[in-house]
Amino acid sequence: MSIKVSLLTLGCDKNAVDTEILAYVLQEAGYTVVPPEEEADVRVVNTCAFIREAKETSLAALFRAAREKERGRLRAVIAAGCLVQRYGEVLREELPEVDGFLGTGDLAHISEAVRRALAGERPFFVSAPENASYEHLRRLRLPGPVAYVKVAEGCHRRCSFCAIPLVRGGLRSRSLRSVVAEVETLLEEGVREVVLIAQDLSAYGLDLAGRSLLPDLIRALGPLFRGRWLRLLYLYPSGITTELLEAMAQSSGVVPYFDISLQHVVPELLRRMGRDPRAWDAEGIVRRIREFFPDAALRSSFIVGFPGETEEDFAALLDFVQRTEIEHVGAFPYSPEEGTRAFALREGRVPLRERRRRAELLMEVGRKVAERRNGRRLGRVVPVLIERILPNGEAVGRTPYDAPEIDGHTVVRGYGGPAGEFALVRLEHAWETETFGTFVSEEVADETPHGRAETRELSADVGSAAGGERRRGSRR
Repeated sequence: MSIKVSLLTLGCDKNAVDTEILAYVLQEAGYTVVPPEEEADVRVVNTCAFIREAKETSLAALFRAAREKERGRLRAVIAAGCLVQRYGEVLREELPEVDGFLGTGDLAHISEAVRRALAGERPFFVSAPENASYEHLRRLRLPGPVAYVKVAEGCHRRCSFCAIPLVRGGLRSRSLRSVVAEVETLLEEGVREVVLIAQDLSAYGLDLAGRSLLPDLIRALGPLFRGRWLRLLYLYPSGITTELLEAMAQSSGVVPYFDISLQHVVPELLRRMGRDPRAWDAEGIVRRIREFFPDAALRSSFIVGFPGETEEDFAALLDFVQRTEIEHVGAFPYSPEEGTRAFALREGRVPLRERRRRAELLMEVGRKVAERRNGRRLGRVVPVLIERILPNGEAVGRTPYDAPEIDGHTVVRGYGGPAGEFALVRLEHAWETETFGTFVSEEVADETPHGRAETRELSADVGSAAGGERRRGSRR
């Protein structure tokens, strides 16, 4: 009987891609990969170490798995991912109940780690993250109409608050050819939406060509996305150039959605955060986006309670989110991370309770902005990617203005088709980040914007709410 290995993913979608790589390696080695809720011989916890709360969640998951092992429900527990990469030696010493360790640079060793853990050894694979190459690593993709494609690993920036370079290493971009080949395969398999991701997507290619190759990648992918969606996540503000916006406007299927890591809007705080001065003009960045895509949905993450943030600074941030209508807000109370430059900042520290209060207030403002933006779309017919069918027959999906997993959903009445297809839906009600509508048609129009002016015109039109070509495509 094949040994069963369950994989639990914590953290971001980039970690989810790593889990799919782990699954492929395990399957090729003859193991049976099962979801975390099913019975298994081995549990692999792919951990996150982004901020304090993420580390606590990862440790809790490892402790739960260890208790299952004590009760005889598991034979071995393996810790993998970011927490291991950052604290591997400490974890090996302080978590004797964990049977193996695998860092972010050693995904290809997972099958050996499982074999050795079951043999009573305690494998420890934690090398420099730069040792990992994603150029040719294959993955066992989870079923569904959405697929994430990681185009680069690591980050070349040195923001004072961020530990990602400590965990993921410097920027390493995949070749354009390998990314295009993976996307082609995904579309042939029936994927309806491809989401490009990286720690800093706008930096893609800097290490290969000395400049961002993201516009080149979008132009190369454009012809593939008739009747499909292409979404970009994790854009650094200064990377949103005119060339990038023009490439997005002229390419099929690119949705009018911008996920920008602004972090804050007060220049002095951004300086203390170590942010690129070209990223300080948040107002100008938003204005430039809206020139190309007037109805674009904007998402941004913000750090509140960073050392030195005053009430006036926080008020300026709230005002910015409301005025510029950032409809998808991620608010994070500042988390001091050892090894970062900001960890040593003592002056102007904000108490944890106040940081949390500010984060919740900012999230509440974001929800109100989302409801206002969604309210303006009522009466329009927009494409919706149907993701699941409820027991009562209603469908749940997303418009182009909502990213998978992190944003709102649209509940659709009257849709009789399967999940995984596009439908045109008339939006009728909105509540915070959620919208509700009625099915109109399965036909999604082919309309391709070919320039800035035309994009302005089309983005307000019903048929091109996703900013690109649309047609009904059969699952292949």
